[in-house]
Amino acid sequence: YIKEIVKEDVEQHTKHLEIAVEMAKKITDAELDKVAPAVVKEFKEALAEAEELLASGTATQAQVDKSFDRLSKVMQMLSFEKGDKAELQALVDKIEALDSKEYITNTWDNLQKQLDVAKGVIANENAMEKEVSETYDSLMKAFLELRLKPSKEKLEELIKKAEGLDSSKYTASSWKKLEKELKLAKEVFADDNATEEEIASAEKSLSAALDGLVIADSDNGDNNNNNNNNGGNNNNGNSGNNGNSGNNGSNGGNSNKPSNSGKLPQTGGTNALVTLFT
Repeated sequence: YIKEIVKEDVEQHTKHLEIAVEMAKKITDAELDKVAPAVVKEFKEALAEAEELLASGTATQAQVDKSFDRLSKVMQMLSFEKGDKAELQALVDKIEALDSKEYITNTWDNLQKQLDVAKGVIANENAMEKEVSETYDSLMKAFLELRLKPSKEKLEELIKKAEGLDSSKYTASSWKKLEKELKLAKEVFADDNATEEEIASAEKSLSAALDGLVIADSDNGDNNNNNNNNGGNNNNGNSGNNGNSGNNGSNGGNSNKPSNSGKLPQTGGTNALVTLFT
């Protein structure tokens, strides 16, 4: 009679564990394939432990309860399905095929941070669907925020042109302005984050400074031309003087004409002065 009571008590306190084991065995391998590997591993170990306790027939109430808690808890986690990483992997592959040199640095750096996170999620076999989905969204956003670097070819050409000039050929003020715009243009050219607007502005300013250069000796050239003209006028005046001198000589040879001694000789000086002031 006492043995029957003990047997009944044992069957009663193992009943809940038996039910758990029975339900656990109905879960198929196909269902487990969708679950995170860590959960599957724990599920199989908890089930094996429960079956072993039930088969022993000597399990205590405490052992049975502990085994039941372990198995029931992991069965509740079977909803933790591992995330489908196919789309995330495809996006990662697409990004890794890009050339970082073609994009503005700060946008590329942000993408790289999200790419590292995505790779970590892909490497994690226990990553849940929610985590995979959120990682995909973040990576896609960073990808869409990429910005191509604007072309700097024209700005580079202007910089080379400016650097190839000889400063001694231009006025100090116009050259100083060019130097200022050249410095700014170089800063924009070296800035990997320079926007299209900044590049266009630098091109415009440097081009204007180049067009505004003034030849240093342009005024002197004009003065030389004036001096040459004046020299020609003086020569003309002297020719007139020489002609008068010849006439005077002829007159001196004529004794019948009165002498011009005591008077200033007539020269072409008056004509030269008139020329200078007219």
